Amino acid sequence: MSWLFAALIAAFINGTSAIFDKKLLGKQGLADPVAYTFWVGILGLLVLVVIPFGFVALPLKTILIALLGGVIFIFALFTFFTALYKYSALGFLQMVGGFTPVLTLFVTSVFFQNTIGLGNTLGLIILVCGTFVFLRTEEHGARYGVFSLAVLSSIFFSASDILKKIALDFVPKENIYRSKQGFGVPIGQWFRGELKDYLCDNLLSSDFLGRGYFKPVAVKEMVNLHLSKQKDYSFQLWTLLMFELWHKKFMEDK
Repeated sequence: MSWLFAALIAAFINGTSAIFDKKLLGKQGLADPVAYTFWVGILGLLVLVVIPFGFVALPLKTILIALLGGVIFIFALFTFFTALYKYSALGFLQMVGGFTPVLTLFVTSVFFQNTIGLGNTLGLIILVCGTFVFLRTEEHGARYGVFSLAVLSSIFFSASDILKKIALDFVPKENIYRSKQGFGVPIGQWFRGELKDYLCDNLLSSDFLGRGYFKPVAVKEMVNLHLSKQKDYSFQLWTLLMFELWHKKFMEDK
């Protein structure tokens, strides 16, 4: 997927979600940016449900940086939802979308010595000019309020993005860029725990080892190395166990 296509999809999703936020903020019982920000922030706790599938322990410094980024992100949401509640979504969204990357690129170039090329410079000029064009579409009396909230929201979003990037640099690269995989069950741990006897009764039985399908010495070594945590043969042992259960069910019964 090219960066341009990904950027267009992201812009579409952000715009669509903002429109829904605008409509929800207009409904009775939800017309409170503080409460709306609180409930949207609470949804972030749903990430805790994936902890049983495995996680990487990080240094305290990294956790604190990430938490600070999360707190600033909540303030960004509050200013964002406040503006959506008070003003038109069209001009405000364009201004936030223009100011945020400008501020992020400026800060990273000053403090992290990232170079700004000609292409980035032209992009910044277009974004800044575009934000002021959309500002002109707002009602004259609302321009100052829209502009102030757009700048404030952009500062918070930019700071949050930078802190998240700093925290991300401490996460092992193999955990970030590894290939996609499904959520696996901890079968390796089960084989060393509550399924240990069941595994040994099937794979180390005289019936299984005596059939001649697999080398008994290799099977015993694989089981012992896995149980002693010297190797992880979860997949291989699971395959052998399924084969043994299939054999008992469909071959021995005949």
